Amino acid sequence: MKDYLLSIGIMTGNSLDAADSVLTRFAANGKIEDVEFFSLPCPPELFEQLKDLREFINRQNGCMEKVVETYRHFDAVLENYMQFLATAVSGLIAKAKYDRSEIDIIGFHGQTSAHLPPSIAGKNHDVYTVQIGDGQGLADLTGISVIYDFRSDDIMNGGEGAPLAPMHNLHIARHLQGTGDFPISFINGGNTGNIAHITYDDDAQMKVVGWDAGPFNHFPDLLMRQEKNLSCDFDGAIGSQGKVDLGLLRALFDSSVVNQRGENFLLSAPPKSSDPEWYKAIPALLDKSIPFETRLRTAEYFSAYILYHSLGFTDDQLQLPPRFAVFGGGWKNPVIFQHFKSLLEGNFTDNLVLEEHWDRFSNINSRLKASLLSPPPFFKGEGQGGGWRHTEKHEYASPTPHLASPLEGRGEGFIRKPTIKPSDDYGFSGQAMEARIFADMAVCRVKGEFFTDKEITGVRQPTICGIIRYPGRIKTNATENLREWLKHYQSENLTHDNPKIFDNRWSRAAAGWAKKLEIYERNK
Repeated sequence: MKDYLLSIGIMTGNSLDAADSVLTRFAANGKIEDVEFFSLPCPPELFEQLKDLREFINRQNGCMEKVVETYRHFDAVLENYMQFLATAVSGLIAKAKYDRSEIDIIGFHGQTSAHLPPSIAGKNHDVYTVQIGDGQGLADLTGISVIYDFRSDDIMNGGEGAPLAPMHNLHIARHLQGTGDFPISFINGGNTGNIAHITYDDDAQMKVVGWDAGPFNHFPDLLMRQEKNLSCDFDGAIGSQGKVDLGLLRALFDSSVVNQRGENFLLSAPPKSSDPEWYKAIPALLDKSIPFETRLRTAEYFSAYILYHSLGFTDDQLQLPPRFAVFGGGWKNPVIFQHFKSLLEGNFTDNLVLEEHWDRFSNINSRLKASLLSPPPFFKGEGQGGGWRHTEKHEYASPTPHLASPLEGRGEGFIRKPTIKPSDDYGFSGQAMEARIFADMAVCRVKGEFFTDKEITGVRQPTICGIIRYPGRIKTNATENLREWLKHYQSENLTHDNPKIFDNRWSRAAAGWAKKLEIYERNK
């Protein structure tokens, strides 16, 4: 048994723009090292196929039996998708100059196509999550064992099925424990923005919490595609020419993220997870009587605004981290980055704040200042998989003058400022971050370690996620190293995996999963 696993993480996000993949070495002692990253753009035809299928699955309320009965191109689209992913895996391995026989596992997310978590479904509706993707098919195409369908285990155990990033962020934060970069928040800026705090509570116990904040790239990219025929506002070149419209900002906040129950997702407390199907381009956003630059700038500010607003959901017993590691394509837009940075610094002059949010923003501002003045603790709790100790090293930005604020006495400039930096500056590629999550999840599945818990997804108990598929359905086709790891951790059969009930082509927790389990148990 080697002292490491070589794991590939691969995923296609909500934007459907590419398959991102990363090859990462995970050592038994917890060390994480990226070997290579590769991104394969999604062919336009496949983009349209997946987009159309996703919309159809949503119209069928996540019932995949109805989908395969009535969507006659389902198998063809799925085959195209799996071939595309297999090509991406081959490209990654070639770029890394490895032989595929050396790769132990692939952690595969699948393409999310519908999502109805407990926070939205309530007690009278079935919860479900649908990711399409044939794990067995990918194992057969690549000749590498695949671990996939991670969200289903959390959903079936009462969780939201999202977010999945916080536990991976914890594993990264362990590498930072001796640098003074703690506590820290990780913020993903993709189509959806999500937050993960790795911090501590009033008793110096280490805590990991996280949730979806709402749309991030979604509305700026939508405007650019529809009106400029471009994929995004490169370098913020157009948005930087506009001004924030307060009325449009309010309309976006009040009406653009409404869930299936008619509730404003932005006002819902965690645990919570979002679905891009809820992100609606309200009429004011598309109103061409308002200059395009103004609408785009407001949409970009909205991305930063709702992230800052969402920090207010951080439990009062937790320290609100003053350090932020950001990743995801949206942070490449300097307009969004600078707005969020300025909000963190308490500048409510250059960043308009809706009157109804003044108290909330002031409270966030005060908590960040208090965190900067708090001495680092010595943790009483060990967390998952190792002890935590914190050093006395600090690095702060230079003092800056007080910034006048329309929130008189509420939002103030900092003598010591919160830090916001790309995750790359902390030693972990932001470009590879989302794909690496699933490489990490696959390793944790092999080790029998949980990846979600109550404070992240609301799940009833800490949950191990994912199911294993071997090339040709034969375990001896797995690498000897993987087989030895599975034997060592006695972890092969730790999740609910029954081919008599579930179909390899989509997630186990698709609509109707609970009834299937009930019928199976009754007829055993």
